[in-house]
Amino acid sequence: LIVNTVCNYHNTESGLAPAERVQKRVVLHQVYRRICPEINKDFNVLYFTFGGAGLWDVLDLLVALDPQKFAINAYSYEQKLSLIKEASGSHVFKQLNRLTTVNIELVNGSFPEVYLDSGFKRTSAQTAIYFLDWKDVFSNRYADDIAEVIKHNLVCEGDFIVITSSLNERVINQESFQELNNKIFEQYYGECSPEIRRRNFVELLI
Repeated sequence: LIVNTVCNYHNTESGLAPAERVQKRVVLHQVYRRICPEINKDFNVLYFTFGGAGLWDVLDLLVALDPQKFAINAYSYEQKLSLIKEASGSHVFKQLNRLTTVNIELVNGSFPEVYLDSGFKRTSAQTAIYFLDWKDVFSNRYADDIAEVIKHNLVCEGDFIVITSSLNERVINQESFQELNNKIFEQYYGECSPEIRRRNFVELLI
């Protein structure tokens, strides 16, 4: 398990579709490229996500992880049947599932409850990547969810947990935070105003 912190961005108030959140996808792709060299070439890849209607993060994963080298099984958890129906008709779902080394499964239910109840069994020749893209602040309830997955031996040595967490204004307006991150905001947005920080900063933990 690699632990690191980088900056990730998505604009929740601009009305952008997930595919159009360019900054977020750029950073996510960089994360997956960092992960790729750490994966044993003889292992299958398990990918757990909240992929939404478009499954764009699954596409970003496959851009970084060559499907000619890895067999990839992706599981996208959604509680709304309407999102699952939309995802099943998406171009990403249809086209990637045509690859013989890729399988995408759409799971109706919340993570990790459905995951734990399914009796999922890990094998030794697997690397798991958990992309837990929560929309609010990472809190104890999410930490408890991760603890449950670990307790059931579903996180093994060599796995990766990628967590996005929104930060509140108390944090992003602190001088220490601004000194650390203003240069990155300027690179992505050309400015680092309080409004830009409030709308677009999400912390990403690997």
